[in-house]
Amino acid sequence: MKTIRKLGFTNVTAANDGRQALDYLGNLKTTVPRTPPPIVILMDVQMPVMDGYEATYQLRHEEPFASDEDLRDIPVIALTASAIQGDREKCYAKGMSDYLSKPFSTEHLDRMIVKWAVRRRREIEMRSMKT
Repeated sequence: MKTIRKLGFTNVTAANDGRQALDYLGNLKTTVPRTPPPIVILMDVQMPVMDGYEATYQLRHEEPFASDEDLRDIPVIALTASAIQGDREKCYAKGMSDYLSKPFSTEHLDRMIVKWAVRRRREIEMRSMKT
């Protein structure tokens, strides 16, 4: 979180595991004042309780997330210490948008977040123009 804040991203939330992340996302619409959904999710694939693969799969395919395009379509960037053949494909198969293998440079992290944040903002703007 410190690294992400140093890059200039100020609205940062962390979860200890995939279950906490999904609980946080599921409760966004009930917070007062309403908390906007994240623009990008950095998802560690190896977490206790529920790993990043399962959390991402549920975000993409299970309720209450699958029917909520504000949540379902959030870009998820996999963070993994493993760089063996097949890991990237496994991330994409679970619904992740992109993949960063540790260790990665601060510059690479910054480029990845900006790339997906810009793409997500455009999607949100296009969706709001249609309504």
